[in-house]
Amino acid sequence: MYEYVPLTCLPAIIHRIVGRLRVGQAKCFLGQGNAHGDFTEVNLIINAKREPVLIDAEISDSSGYKYYDAAEFYNRLYTRAMRPDLATVFLHEYIATLAHQSVQRFLSNFLCLSALRSIGNWMEITSSGDIPHKQKRLAAATQYAEAIVTYQIISRT
Repeated sequence: MYEYVPLTCLPAIIHRIVGRLRVGQAKCFLGQGNAHGDFTEVNLIINAKREPVLIDAEISDSSGYKYYDAAEFYNRLYTRAMRPDLATVFLHEYIATLAHQSVQRFLSNFLCLSALRSIGNWMEITSSGDIPHKQKRLAAATQYAEAIVTYQIISRT
């Protein structure tokens, strides 16, 4: 028995989601690692044990960018779920799992990957037809992009 994770439940399980994300990166070197490729709030379900389970991994890759999934999950929380507050909680939880000497490298990579995701996200929203909350998502995407170019996205950490 599975159910999709409602947004209201995400704050309570965010640390477990971070754990699932970090497992795929445990043995990464030179910036490459396992990447789900679509690590988003809509690809999480809850199993009978009330644990988060990641689904829809057909585009996963063992030679993806090491922090791609963290940037994608942050992006989607910020712009699709329209919860920048929850995106910030996720980022803080994620950084707390890193070794101190890895934080600066992560932030640099996260900033770069977030910029790439911002462009892709903007193109997705603008090219989509009549999607729910399109104008609100465009406003969130604009705010997200501004946070990236002003480095505000990583100065909140």
